[in-house]
Amino acid sequence: IDSNVVNPTSRSVRNLGFLMAPNMSLSAHISALCGTCFAQLRSISRIKNFMGKKTLEIVIHTFISNKMDYCNGLLLGAPATEVKRLQKVQNAAARILTNTAKREHITPVLFDLHWLPVEQRVKFKTLLNVHKAIHGTAPAYLDLFSKCSSADINLRSCDNFTLNVPFTCSSLVLNRAFSVSGAKLWNSLPSTLRSLNDTQLFKRQLKTFLFSDYF
Repeated sequence: IDSNVVNPTSRSVRNLGFLMAPNMSLSAHISALCGTCFAQLRSISRIKNFMGKKTLEIVIHTFISNKMDYCNGLLLGAPATEVKRLQKVQNAAARILTNTAKREHITPVLFDLHWLPVEQRVKFKTLLNVHKAIHGTAPAYLDLFSKCSSADINLRSCDNFTLNVPFTCSSLVLNRAFSVSGAKLWNSLPSTLRSLNDTQLFKRQLKTFLFSDYF
């Protein structure tokens, strides 16, 4: 570039706060994220007795949930082992908030808090971006979807709210592309959800659907 030689790097590089590895692995980013969140949780646990539960929950969402939700759409299709590492962070935050012992089962705690697990939060963010892209409220670079044509609807028993899924090879990286994974995830939703035009209504009903689907 401009008579300079640019050599590829074998290290992860930070792009808009997200660590990207040369092989598209998420391990480096998740390791750094888990380390930061657990450090924050240790600090929060030291001062939690000086706060009420509502204040403590706000602090946890500010310093933990926001970090975990940032760019979490990139985690769609990530290996289950990597998602499980992030789930341990959320579980630890829930235990601190509710004073739950380590040996107690965490699923009822998440249910009572009405927290979506990490995997469902990733789906929520992805589907929300797809909804915005379809209805023209997302940035132009997310306009990657097309609805099934009338011929597709007649031949494949689709409805008017189904998206075309681009053809890809068996590459895991290609299948995780937003245009592919987003369309597949959207088509898996009930037609009543896919037909909603109002974004706020879609968000509320989508969270209810994902929550009931998991629990």
